[in-house]
Amino acid sequence: MKPRMHGVVIVLLIAAVRSDTDGGSSETKESSSVAVEEFYSGTDLISIYGVSGRHRSPCQFDLNIQNSGGHISFRRYFKEGRRWYGQNVKATRSTAANALDVTYQNHETRSEELISSSPDGKCALFRVLVRRLGQSRDPDQKMIRHSSRSNSQLTSFDFRVKLMSTSGDFERTCWQNVEQSVKHLQLPPLSPNEVIDKCREECTKQNLCEPISVPVH
Repeated sequence: MKPRMHGVVIVLLIAAVRSDTDGGSSETKESSSVAVEEFYSGTDLISIYGVSGRHRSPCQFDLNIQNSGGHISFRRYFKEGRRWYGQNVKATRSTAANALDVTYQNHETRSEELISSSPDGKCALFRVLVRRLGQSRDPDQKMIRHSSRSNSQLTSFDFRVKLMSTSGDFERTCWQNVEQSVKHLQLPPLSPNEVIDKCREECTKQNLCEPISVPVH
């Protein structure tokens, strides 16, 4: 009887291991992010909220998005000093990660990696690394300044949403979903809540966007 009992125990252990493996793969699929090129498909406004690190502007907006065969272009608006500027941006899918290799009109280059997205793909957390700083003029357009800061100071995180709601409730709820999925990554403290309302005000003031009413589930 003992050999037969040992055989039963082994079969049960194998079944348990298979069950755990299947459950783990299912959980991975549920928490996986959308592809970055999919996030940048369609023509929706993408609102960008700075959540940690150094940012040129805590509010940025990507408009006129075009995606053709993995070659992506759009116009990115940001604020420097008291003025708003728009730059044409080109991007291609990086071969190293779920990221875009981004080149600005002023020759600044960046890696913009999508770390995690909400299940519906409407919002996502990005890690941004500036590889090379571009040239930029002062507010009076009188001179060009260059920066020599090291790349270690130019890593930042931002929260991107493929729309802008009238109340900001959709953005906050979507952020909570993303925040839960990245808790295990030991990232610096992140929170877009302070800038969501400010960015919506700036966006409408500059006629860059028209907030819409979005139901929050």
